[in-house]
Amino acid sequence: MFDLFGHPLAQLDVLPCDIRKPKTRMRSEKTLNEVDLFPETLESVPDWTDDEIEDLHQFVLHKTLAYLLDNRFSEDIKSESISWLMSDSLLPFSFKACCYLEVVDPITMREKILYHIKRERSS
Repeated sequence: MFDLFGHPLAQLDVLPCDIRKPKTRMRSEKTLNEVDLFPETLESVPDWTDDEIEDLHQFVLHKTLAYLLDNRFSEDIKSESISWLMSDSLLPFSFKACCYLEVVDPITMREKILYHIKRERSS
């Protein structure tokens, strides 16, 4: 199975460069696996850097796209992902916020995703 851009789904963790503007800053050295998302006490809550927050937005966007484009996920997950995708709210970790931080036009991205989903369902 392939994504919107003809890449195998296994490579979905990186968006193709042709839909993104180049970024000039370096990514954080920490990966999401190295960050404790659920600390036991408030004293141990880590200070999040801007890069780590942007990395988390990127993770949410890419993971949700994987849910939508991979038939192995349940209809409940896909339905929740579609609701997130179709929302026009601009809140932290909303579809629009994740797209803007990835320097991707959310309207274009939404149209391409919906086109691909419709094409997959009709075949």
